[in-house]
Amino acid sequence: MAIATLADALVPSRNVSLQVKAELTNLLFHNTRGTHLAGLIVAVLLVGLFWRTPLDHLTLVGWLLYMMTVEIGRGLLNRRFRHRLIESIHAPLWERRFLIGNTLVAAGWGLAGALLFPPGDVAHQMFLGIVIMAACAVAMPALAPCLKGYFTFLCVAALPLIVRLALEFQEIHLTAAVLLCVMVALLVRMSIGMHKRLVEQLDTRFAYADIADELRTEMSDRKRAEEQLVQLANYDSLTGLPNRTLFEQKLANAITRARRGDAQLAVLFMDLDRFKHINDSLGHQIGDEVLKRVAQRLKRCIADRDTVARLSGDEFIVLVEHATQREDMGVLAERILGTIARPLLLNEMELRVTCSLGITLLAADSPDAKSLLANADTALYRAKHLGRNSYQFFTPDMHEAALRRLKHEVELRKALTRGELVLHYQPLFDLLNGRLMGLEALLRWHSRVFGLVPPTEFIPLAEETGLIIPIGEWVLREACRQAVHWRGIYGAEFHMAVNLSARQFTVANLASTVGRILGESGLPAQALLLEITESVALANENSNLEELRKLRGMGIRLALDDFGTGNSSLGYLKRFPIDVLKLDQSFVRDVAISREDAAVARATIQLANSLGIRVVAEGVENEAQLKWLQTQNCELIQGFLLSEPLNADACEQLITSQARIIEPPVSDKVN
Repeated sequence: MAIATLADALVPSRNVSLQVKAELTNLLFHNTRGTHLAGLIVAVLLVGLFWRTPLDHLTLVGWLLYMMTVEIGRGLLNRRFRHRLIESIHAPLWERRFLIGNTLVAAGWGLAGALLFPPGDVAHQMFLGIVIMAACAVAMPALAPCLKGYFTFLCVAALPLIVRLALEFQEIHLTAAVLLCVMVALLVRMSIGMHKRLVEQLDTRFAYADIADELRTEMSDRKRAEEQLVQLANYDSLTGLPNRTLFEQKLANAITRARRGDAQLAVLFMDLDRFKHINDSLGHQIGDEVLKRVAQRLKRCIADRDTVARLSGDEFIVLVEHATQREDMGVLAERILGTIARPLLLNEMELRVTCSLGITLLAADSPDAKSLLANADTALYRAKHLGRNSYQFFTPDMHEAALRRLKHEVELRKALTRGELVLHYQPLFDLLNGRLMGLEALLRWHSRVFGLVPPTEFIPLAEETGLIIPIGEWVLREACRQAVHWRGIYGAEFHMAVNLSARQFTVANLASTVGRILGESGLPAQALLLEITESVALANENSNLEELRKLRGMGIRLALDDFGTGNSSLGYLKRFPIDVLKLDQSFVRDVAISREDAAVARATIQLANSLGIRVVAEGVENEAQLKWLQTQNCELIQGFLLSEPLNADACEQLITSQARIIEPPVSDKVN
């Protein structure tokens, strides 16, 4: 019984006792198979043997018919049980049916003891007793699963004969009655022991079966868990593609095969362009759906033997084995670019996503998987730098550019503390009176290692690495400090323009930082002009718009720089609190010779004037441009024709002189 207790502790969800009861009922029916026919044969033989006794033949025939009816009924019940699928919950019902049939058979033998007892024929009387007790003994193994049924059988079958013997009041009959009682007692004891052993065996059997089931279940769960761990360890949960770990294993194996077979392979590193904007504007749920669609499209672009994996975020990588020619990889890259660029329909919204690709081939300078990945990543960076939605093959000179960029980043991090950053200033002139109106602060980097680094090199690097945030704060503080000094010389009309990067808007409380710097420097808010680009409008429009309104509420004026480039939208002029519009030099360059450029510039100036927005024309480099702008009511200009960016000392001389730089406009318009 201990094993049954253990099984219950291990598998409390299984009811062993219910199983044992169901199996005991099953044994009742299966153990009595054939006993019905044996009972009929014994009954027929008994009637035939007693036919010549003084017993009434009608009684004998009646008893035989009764026994035949009962045994045939039991046989049919037994057959019905064996040919049906009986659920455990129905076991008690079938047990009751069996006990009814068992009681009827016992009643038949009890009637035999009472009705077939030949008077004065001791031999037949003793034989009848032997037959009835033999029937009780034979029934014991068959009825051992149910003690209640066996005890009922003994009492009903043997008790009438014992009573009949005792009522004869003869020594031999009384002795026979006592012996029958002893036999009944022995049968009772034996049946109890047999039932106990049977139940223990069934308890043990089902306990072990439960343990085995639990072990099988546990092993199945463990196998599934292992498979899930393997899946998580080697595959991306979002797209189902191999992850970096599995891809690097596949790449290492592919390199080994390629070198052994003198074959070629290629790695294509892919990154989605401006994917962060999708996540920020539409939410990560849409972003995840885009990644899944991109993964599906990538798989359709490559052969079955090749591998596409997701490394992280919006980065995917393709391994092409048996890459024969460089031109074939170019064709594959074009196919990927075209496939990814097809419109995506998500939630009844059409999206267009582009990607950039970096391609590298297995060569002597790519000895292992890490080198291939690094080279492909370098080529990808070049593709993004050249304008995105394109691909680039890795070349050795890219390593030098990457190393140079890394060195620039290291030195740029030290530039602030070393005092290598300085400000130059681009003068801004009033086109009507020709006088200086303000300055635009421009950052310059005089590196100890690289010398003068062009802004086109270090500004994008600062924005990408986040260094633009502390650098931008330093620029604003230094420009405000200098503006206070020059404002005291020039007068209240003087203002300072400072550029703000889109990256600076990612910092919380930008308006508070600007307000603190104004307070520390003492510069009035209306003397500060903050210039933003269209990238500020494109990224996190709602939050950036709120920050711009805070700045405008402080009295700071705002300018939209480089208008006309990128994704310009006239809606920006309506939604954003803009005071000044800076017309990009790409439109100013040919206004005097190109009717198209002149028309665009004229329309922009007229629109801004009608909205009460002042216009600054950038990049004025010759007299023809200047004369055309004078005829178009453009208020402010800046450019090399009037002054190059100056250092602080040169600016102070210009401010002190207060000279008129521009001659008054002529009356004739230049078309």
